[in-house]
Amino acid sequence: GPPAGMGGYPWIGATDEDREDEWTWINGASFDRNLFRDGKPDGGRGQNHAFLETRGLDDHPANARLAYLCEWE
Repeated sequence: GPPAGMGGYPWIGATDEDREDEWTWINGASFDRNLFRDGKPDGGRGQNHAFLETRGLDDHPANARLAYLCEWE
């Protein structure tokens, strides 16, 4: 697993911060909510950002100290 504080799991750039339960990429492109692992996302208004963990995608608050993935064109 990741080190203490979850720093080994990366943010992936998907959020439902603008409209609850309507997930998009941070560039506004649509995001398939079915990519989350079973039972997720489950954070309601408090967990609006997707990250990748060993069992799949999960949601967490933006203030969590995690690594991140970047898209490079």
